[in-house]
Amino acid sequence: MPISSKIARIRSQLPIYIRDMKTNPRWVAMFLLGRILAFRTLHRLLLQARPYPRRPPVNVTKVAQSRTAIQEIIERLNSDGICEGLSLAPNIIAEIYRFATNNVCYGSFERSMAFLADEHEGAERRFGCRIMVGHFLESIETCVAAKLVAQNETILRIATDYLGNAKLIAFRLWWSFPSEGASPEEIQLTSQGHHFDLDDWRQLKFFFYIGDVDGQNGPHFYVRGSHRRRPLRFQLSPLKGRDFEEIARTYGTAKITTITGPAGTGFVEDPFGYHGGAPVVSGRRLILELSFGVSDLIPHRRYGAIRDQ
Repeated sequence: MPISSKIARIRSQLPIYIRDMKTNPRWVAMFLLGRILAFRTLHRLLLQARPYPRRPPVNVTKVAQSRTAIQEIIERLNSDGICEGLSLAPNIIAEIYRFATNNVCYGSFERSMAFLADEHEGAERRFGCRIMVGHFLESIETCVAAKLVAQNETILRIATDYLGNAKLIAFRLWWSFPSEGASPEEIQLTSQGHHFDLDDWRQLKFFFYIGDVDGQNGPHFYVRGSHRRRPLRFQLSPLKGRDFEEIARTYGTAKITTITGPAGTGFVEDPFGYHGGAPVVSGRRLILELSFGVSDLIPHRRYGAIRDQ
């Protein structure tokens, strides 16, 4: 990534960083030190030393079939940072899709850019700009089916086993639209490039495709093992995004997992590993995300409304 692009990206993120710092000054320590593996390990050890309420065993349905299956998921997360094979019931998929097509989303988090997904091309003409993502912000709370997923006992059990005192810190649903002609900087700003998340000391994210996803409409990708292995120059960099060439040289292309599948396909990952969504070439992608953390550093990101709450 050219130096000018890096500077532009840092400048674009400054208002968000300043807001997070004002919201909770403790965020600064996490933002500065949370990208360094040694400090993340120290925080995890300190957290493990504290007692926290554990959930009682539950009957596992839909997502996993047994307590053994959950343990296998945790082992995969520890080793690879990602585990595939989750799924949603057809009625849940249908209801979330119905919600997403009948309710307005907001382009690039801006409430002034409200439109229906079927009106995407007209919305770009009306607002005079490229719209590559459309988020539902807090309106997702009105989707009963999505809330049922967020309350699923299996998901909560996995999050608790992996993180400890897991807390839901983000609950998002969004469309990704074609990005033909977009610059690398625009793609990176819409989380469609290789990046890691740093919203908490430790996180765990669940993703579910609410529609078929193939290689043309924005499949998710993840660099296996990158949540535990990070060159020092990456750890000390203020940027969270990396070029594909850097990622390929550092980890090897064999470590990059691309996930496609029919509607309902789900997976869980540690977002400190490098991940992202491939640019949409044709069609569109609808995805549900549940993010769990271990603290309340950035509570206003619960609905993904980063810029305007």
